[in-house]
Amino acid sequence: MRVIPISDLPPDHHNLSVIHFKERDRNKRLATALERTLASCSKMHKEYESRTLVLRENSQKEGFISGVEMFMTQLIHFINSYEKLQNARLEALRTSIMNSIKNSFHDTVIVERIIHNLQVQCNQQKPLRIIIPKRVKIPDNIDYSSYIFSEDSNITIQNDMDSIRFPIDSVCQKWMTHADNEIYIFNKDISELIPEMISKIINMNPHSDDHSAINEE
Repeated sequence: MRVIPISDLPPDHHNLSVIHFKERDRNKRLATALERTLASCSKMHKEYESRTLVLRENSQKEGFISGVEMFMTQLIHFINSYEKLQNARLEALRTSIMNSIKNSFHDTVIVERIIHNLQVQCNQQKPLRIIIPKRVKIPDNIDYSSYIFSEDSNITIQNDMDSIRFPIDSVCQKWMTHADNEIYIFNKDISELIPEMISKIINMNPHSDDHSAINEE
């Protein structure tokens, strides 16, 4: 410790503080340590902010990927469900058309015209037997004695020598087959459109392997 004579001190030395060298060094060390602590805290804070930013970006990225995956999965399920419903609707429509065509051959006027044409083809003025479906309504002014009502859906006229038949089921099936052939290309394009779209969606998905089985449903 440095000794200062009283004579060197100012008159109001009683109001002044004596500074010791050791205390000054200690204060310097404390200040240096505090600066290092502040620097470390600042560094840790920057590292925390950097890690927080990375975590936030990763969380946002994972959330986006999860959202896209969920959207793609729901979209594929929707497309598959739509395709199944559309196919069921078309099949129901086809069946309805087929039934309507068959039922049209139970109309009295149509049946009479078919019978007339069959008679012309076989040169029969008055066939001995006319076999028609049971559902056909015959007018009251028609002679029922020559009519035979059958569970069969065909219309047949017979005499003692031969017979000629109008095969309703076969004719209807030929018409439907012809209609199917006419729209085959359109049906083919439509049937390939949805699988191609689903394949493109799956290929866009970064985790497409997890959802590859959806297309098989």
